[in-house]
Amino acid sequence: MKQSDWVWIVAGGVAVGAVLMILLPGLLIAAAFLGLGGGSSASGSTITSGIVETVDSVDGLKIPYANTKLGHEAHLDDVHPKHCTGPDADPLTFAGGGGAYPPHTSEQERWYFNEYWPSASFAHKLLLITSKQTKKQVVVSIEEVGPAAFVTSRDGIGAGAPPEVGHALGFNNLDAGYDGSPQSDNNRITVEFVKDQKNTPLGPVGKNVQGCDPV
Repeated sequence: MKQSDWVWIVAGGVAVGAVLMILLPGLLIAAAFLGLGGGSSASGSTITSGIVETVDSVDGLKIPYANTKLGHEAHLDDVHPKHCTGPDADPLTFAGGGGAYPPHTSEQERWYFNEYWPSASFAHKLLLITSKQTKKQVVVSIEEVGPAAFVTSRDGIGAGAPPEVGHALGFNNLDAGYDGSPQSDNNRITVEFVKDQKNTPLGPVGKNVQGCDPV
């Protein structure tokens, strides 16, 4: 082989190497974006990222009303250690404790939820509720049985929660579901069990909320 041929081969190799050095970072970024390669991908149930994993049942329990309308409930009067108040707590009216599952922490009472649960085994379980209108989500805790059966029959409201929950879901009128139309979509929600029952924080998903201010 002539010396001039070697010169051309070396020069060509250098040129190809230079091109690869320029293109390699872009190729790596594209591969990461497309999920190629062996790197880890984001997953899980971190509430700050707006992702909460759900399951159909917990401990063999099933949700009575998985697609229903949300009613406007009062706060619970048997709160431990203290009641949680704030701008969304007004008016600060209280319900009787006959159907509740005390004791509650202040945060459980702030984000509590009720349906007609078949047994006390549902107490303190975490749920993810989603507004069908606004798509906003809130993690709530089962702390009471309700609402009244005639309300469910008349309006199709199979669940209830205090004002904090309705406001976090983006409901402009907390009483819009009381419309005499069981099939309407006013304040309609879907209800699911949270998969991670121990580590998922209560409150709006993907939104930082100031802590409870007990009174």
